[in-house]
Amino acid sequence: MGAVVVVSPADAVTETRTRFQDFGVSREQVDAEHDEVTFTGVVVTDEAAPRPVGDALVAIHCVRDCVTFDEVGKAYADAEGRFSLTGHLDSGGYYAAQYYSYRQPQYKDSRSPLVKVTAGAKVPAVVTLDALPAALDYGTKVAYAGRVRRQDGRPLAGKWVQLAECQTGYVCDYWNVRTDADGRFRSNTVALKPVWVDASISSGLYSTDSGVDPTIRYSVRYETRVTDLNLRLAAKWSGWVEADVRVERKTTRWEPYADAYDAVALYFRPKGGKTWTRKNGCESPDAGGWIRRCIAPAPGDGDWQARVALTDGTRPSVSAMRGMTMRIRRGSRCSTPRLSPSAREGRSSSPAACPGCDPTGWTPMGCPRRSAGARSCSPFRHAAPRSGAISAADGPTGTAGSAPGSRRGATAPGALRSPGTGGYSPTRPVITSTFADRLFGSGWRRLSGPGLCRRSVRL
Repeated sequence: MGAVVVVSPADAVTETRTRFQDFGVSREQVDAEHDEVTFTGVVVTDEAAPRPVGDALVAIHCVRDCVTFDEVGKAYADAEGRFSLTGHLDSGGYYAAQYYSYRQPQYKDSRSPLVKVTAGAKVPAVVTLDALPAALDYGTKVAYAGRVRRQDGRPLAGKWVQLAECQTGYVCDYWNVRTDADGRFRSNTVALKPVWVDASISSGLYSTDSGVDPTIRYSVRYETRVTDLNLRLAAKWSGWVEADVRVERKTTRWEPYADAYDAVALYFRPKGGKTWTRKNGCESPDAGGWIRRCIAPAPGDGDWQARVALTDGTRPSVSAMRGMTMRIRRGSRCSTPRLSPSAREGRSSSPAACPGCDPTGWTPMGCPRRSAGARSCSPFRHAAPRSGAISAADGPTGTAGSAPGSRRGATAPGALRSPGTGGYSPTRPVITSTFADRLFGSGWRRLSGPGLCRRSVRL
């Protein structure tokens, strides 16, 4: 166990209080052209007969009403306790001298009375920021750099520049950097999130030219991957598929990417084919990175992929392939008007009678059922290719939804649409591929899609 040293009161160091005398400043007002001042004073003991504190370490600070509270500088007193410190001020305010006694343990710290320095009219300064790319990969090292000059082009050296880095929602981080002898400043950082950056001169003697701070903006691209692609036939529309897609991004680890706006789409390649075709874009993911029920038209059997495109926030990626064989139910629980083969040649024909419609409400396929006893069915309308003219393609004369004398043939190929609440549904192309023949038998075509009931039409 170490020995305990007991110091007698007679051997203890007695700390003597200190104070400042004659503390003052050479200039009581500063401006952009006259910012150099000299602070002077004397450090003495706080006794009835003051003694000078030689070699005292003194620092000058702005302590109130300042733009920046930085230290103006330090100086050592001479043997008579006198000190003089010359420096450049960035603003007006109340300044004081502080004596630090750690080098002289026989004395106590002290602070001078305050002296006031006022600031004149501000002079405009020009602050510029160096441009950055509009989009940066996550983790890229970047520098916020620029220059500060007077309006006549002379650089402003030793001035503080405040940088503000802000995210969406105006959550900002602030810090200061000082200009070098050429008026340039630089702050290194890493691109971790989309931000906008402002720079302004932090001075009570200068103002930003025109009052508008320079701004740079950039987004951050994340490495992405599609972890899941679950594909199935659409429940409501024949000839369509639904997909659940999950997207992740890489930061310090792989995590769900909930901000992949308009970046994910479904692509299709026919069975035996080599070309991939974009079929439909998907909505934005939820918090878990899932896009639920992304739908797309299915031309037939083939392979599907979910792809993340190159955007301001994403780097491209491709999911694993998923094969899909189309198995579409024949027939319909809605009206099934039928056209004779002469319609293929564009000649007028009389449609077969519409069957009665189910009176029980809505079918599982999303088609409206007719009220009990109703016998009339909504007719199709036909449009020739690249033509805006719509004519009646079927429907008994005088029935609901058709005009008297409107029986005409549907020219193939073309497009058909049916009336619904508030007007006609979007046109749907008549399918003429051998794929449809294989599904429905020769001569049968299936019309399908969102907003249009399932119908089999014989052409």
